Amino acid sequence: MTLRQSAILVLAVFALGACRKRQTAAAPTGQTTSAEETARRDREARARADSVAAADAARARERTLRETELRAAESLQEPIYFEYDSDALNAEAEDRLRGKAEVMRANARMQLRIEGHTDERGSTEYNLALGQRRAEAVRTFLVNYGIPAARLAVISFGEERPAEEGGDEASLARNRRAEFVVTAGGAR
Repeated sequence: MTLRQSAILVLAVFALGACRKRQTAAAPTGQTTSAEETARRDREARARADSVAAADAARARERTLRETELRAAESLQEPIYFEYDSDALNAEAEDRLRGKAEVMRANARMQLRIEGHTDERGSTEYNLALGQRRAEAVRTFLVNYGIPAARLAVISFGEERPAEEGGDEASLARNRRAEFVVTAGGAR
């Protein structure tokens, strides 16, 4: 049951309770005393206040959930980088992947697409294969860290989607990467 459905259910219960109390509050003779009328008004006011408080709390929980999912999705989108002509994960990449695995554990609905990229050196076929091996290396690490393989898709773009144009070593290094796209369970 979603938070929104829970909030509606709580509001309906309070409204029913308020209606039921209103019907039973009348004196058998059809006449009410001012004390009974005051007590009835107090009960109705409390029921309205409780209903408003429950709705506010549900909205706050929903907002917190959205903010948490957004921060999680943002942290998952940071790329990891590879050495030239390599699909091996270095220590920095493994540290980042551990962090991503923790975020995914905390967000069981979240699914990722891992995109493998290369620099422009090498043939198109070689770069597509290298990009695939990079994406698979990341997926294997995450699966070995406890993330179900069904939540991870891989694709290679080879050299087709450079992060940065240019033939200098710094530009080429930024193109040798794996990127992450949240495909399900992320922020709405």
